Amino acid sequence: MKKFLAILLALTLTLGLAVTAFAANKTTGDITINAPTGHTLEGRSFAAYELFTVDHTYTSGDPATTKYDYVATQLLLNVLNANKAEGAVDYTSDTAVAYVRALSTNAAMADFAATVKAYIAANSTAADATVTGAADAKSVSFADLDYGYYLIFETTTDLAEGATPMACLLDTTDATVDLKASFTTITKDVTSVDSDFGVGATVPYKIDATVPELSGSKTYSYVYTDVMTSGLTLDQNSIVITVGGTDVTAKDFVSITDKTDNGFKLTLNFLDANGAKNSTLFTTGAAIQVTYRATVNSAAVNVNGNTVTLGYGDKPTVNTISTHKDVYTYGFNISKENPGGDKLANAVFSLKNADGKYLEFTLTDGKYVFNGTVSDTLTDDAKFASDASGSVKLWGLDAATYSLIEEVAPAGYNKLTESIPVVIAANTAADAAAGSYTVNNSTNDTVTVVNQTGVELPSTGGMGTTIFTICGMLILMTSGLFLALNRKRLFNK
Repeated sequence: MKKFLAILLALTLTLGLAVTAFAANKTTGDITINAPTGHTLEGRSFAAYELFTVDHTYTSGDPATTKYDYVATQLLLNVLNANKAEGAVDYTSDTAVAYVRALSTNAAMADFAATVKAYIAANSTAADATVTGAADAKSVSFADLDYGYYLIFETTTDLAEGATPMACLLDTTDATVDLKASFTTITKDVTSVDSDFGVGATVPYKIDATVPELSGSKTYSYVYTDVMTSGLTLDQNSIVITVGGTDVTAKDFVSITDKTDNGFKLTLNFLDANGAKNSTLFTTGAAIQVTYRATVNSAAVNVNGNTVTLGYGDKPTVNTISTHKDVYTYGFNISKENPGGDKLANAVFSLKNADGKYLEFTLTDGKYVFNGTVSDTLTDDAKFASDASGSVKLWGLDAATYSLIEEVAPAGYNKLTESIPVVIAANTAADAAAGSYTVNNSTNDTVTVVNQTGVELPSTGGMGTTIFTICGMLILMTSGLFLALNRKRLFNK
């Protein structure tokens, strides 16, 4: 009995192995359609039509032995024979499959898909499978489809444009299709030649994007939310949006809200309530540009930021991308000293720009901040003085060349007779931090001004120098007369 059971067990195992080796291969699979970023497939319907079947056989564990057989469906034969040239031979399964496999370009495939879709509509051909997206669905799936080659069409009834038809070969594994649609990237910049701005300067901003792929969408919007730091003040009347170079700011599909000194929100609706485009300007890839201006104010720091967040798609509060642009403001310090390094208070200075204009400043928290005003004459606001530590801090300046002028020297010291050039420039070194700058080619932002001790002679043309000159001449004349009389006395001897 034991021997019999052993033989039976061995036979069972052998048969089991045989079933594994020669069992029918898997013949069905799933096709999953994924929504593009920024979209859901909620309420979106799709239909799959099989154009030819795929049968394959292979020995288990040896996929290299796989053999494929393709058989045209009646739908494919009907479509091709209905559209063949007059007098041409009818398509067979082999020639029909060969025709489809020869469609090597996107354009050729698109034309063929349109032909199939027209035939389906004209003949009310039933789909092999349909599917509709659930609430907030990011994907939909056709489950347990027979292996084959499928064309998938969007059949959502209330869309102005359905998704681009999709072709999918389902054979040995499940298949995934990414729905064709795109969202834009954005860039933010200034339209000036550099990013350096002093207080009072106007910063011209631009945000560039493109029109996305809108087919298959019920709703699609761009929502720009722009936020500036406190050193920038928005010109609320300067916001303009163009599409393809055409100003659409005043169109009813554009709204600009939440305007403050430091930002705004702009909404661009591409589609109307019926899913139709709001403008013929909305062609995929068309340029979208938002421009506006801001003014650098007295609260500016070294790095002044401006961030824009773009919400996009049918859920613009969820789908977002951001970009950022910094602009830079500079300054420098003055150290007033004597030759021994002692700090000197009460030296009065002014600063001129390259045009010879005086810059005016406001003393704020121990720092002289440029207030954006320039003057042809030396006003009280154009003067600034060293404090008890001999220091002056200037801020709010652009990258430029300036002239530092000493207007009044400390008591007991000679006033400088020439101005001191001050060159502020962005630091272009490869390892320089954003916003770093140089003063007179040095990363040390302090300009040292040294005064010499001594009595300063009255300025040229004053009465004092005339007296000194006359006295000097009298001394010389007296000396000369004395020498002449002495010489005469010697000769008389």
